[in-house]
Amino acid sequence: MTLLALGNAAGKMLLPLILYKGKMHIESHFADTNDECFLSTNSSGVMDPFVLHDYLEKEWSTSITNNKNVLFVDGHSSHLNCIQFLAACMNNSEKEIEFMCLPSGQTAFLQPLDRKVFGGVKQKWTKYLQDSWLDTSVDVTKRDFPSHIVKLWKPDFWVHSFNFTGPLKDGFEKTGIYPFSPELLRDTVDSNLESGPEEVSEEIESQYQQIRRILQERLSISEDETNTHILQIKQVISGKPTASVIAREFHGYLLKAAPKKKRMMKDSRLDTSHGLALVHSGYISLKADKIRASKEAKTKKSNDTAVNRTPAIRKTASVEAKAAAKPSESQAAPVVDPAVSSNNLGNNTVPASKAREGNSAARLTQNKQRC
Repeated sequence: MTLLALGNAAGKMLLPLILYKGKMHIESHFADTNDECFLSTNSSGVMDPFVLHDYLEKEWSTSITNNKNVLFVDGHSSHLNCIQFLAACMNNSEKEIEFMCLPSGQTAFLQPLDRKVFGGVKQKWTKYLQDSWLDTSVDVTKRDFPSHIVKLWKPDFWVHSFNFTGPLKDGFEKTGIYPFSPELLRDTVDSNLESGPEEVSEEIESQYQQIRRILQERLSISEDETNTHILQIKQVISGKPTASVIAREFHGYLLKAAPKKKRMMKDSRLDTSHGLALVHSGYISLKADKIRASKEAKTKKSNDTAVNRTPAIRKTASVEAKAAAKPSESQAAPVVDPAVSSNNLGNNTVPASKAREGNSAARLTQNKQRC
């Protein structure tokens, strides 16, 4: 996970960007952020040019008000390879924008945030975590990390607020960037600083290799964990007292109460193709559009299914109507009375039994007359 901070010489800190490792946005990450931070995701959780370009376009480009602007960055690969944003700055006809990368190895001396801001932020964040260990109602996790950052980002919100205005102005002034001071810049830069890696004596390096071998062979510790332990040992040797490290770990295990089990909230997810850097309202809007499109697709599918079934229903009804109109074999054909005129044939049809009785009566009358 990566936190990107962006501030200007007027002491104004822009909305932060929090980058998670993952393929989709998770709704619970936006809880209690109130559109006061941007969230993004990628496959590594480390800043890349695509996420940086999207964030700068949405937050920094919309915040500049002067006609001439300079954006200072360090030498991170995502900053140097952000070609799309560099092209957008060059092709901006309304404002003049310069993109300047600080010299390698001089970030700690020339970057205003590193010089005067981040030190105080780390101290207040550490104190905030220590107080959260004593207060079981405050739970700082990876899931709700953005809500805590948003709360601390507000100036004078409470005792743990970062309060960027003063340190940010002081950082630009102390480095000589703004107000611009060439003499102060020359005094600030470490002219003897070498950009190459720090030299380590062969004797010390052999001792580290021996510790590495003990951790891996005798204690069966993986290579990644071994590298972590070696790094911690180097940090202790470089000046951090071992007692303070042990005391801090002991303090964490002793004072932090066991958290209560919480029911996990039902999360919804959104594909990052719908947008890289999003605030909470933007996530809700895209989520609503996605639900609406899904409902429309289901309605269209059901309508298409109903249309495809209609001819079969009509064909069945037609067959049934023809079957009802066709006379059955058990029904007798109508018999026409011979004595009736052909003009009234359609109105004088009688059943066959009555016709036979009439014929018999006529023959009896003829026989009597003969006699």
